[in-house]
Amino acid sequence: MAPKYVLLQGYTGDFIGSCFFTMNVPGDDPTKLKDGTIAYSILGYAETVKEAQIKLYGRAYTTSDD
Repeated sequence: MAPKYVLLQGYTGDFIGSCFFTMNVPGDDPTKLKDGTIAYSILGYAETVKEAQIKLYGRAYTTSDD
């Protein structure tokens, strides 16, 4: 089973350096915009919001365990 969240970092244009996480949708390429432009690089994956926040920001800002 695929991880629930994917962690991304901006790769080009206005997105350079921005880091965030989003749902990992099987079959979708989270690195591309709708027009096919590669805009992000994958930093990693996480199973919970808490895990994603710790990986990206060094601490969790939620008390939820998903």
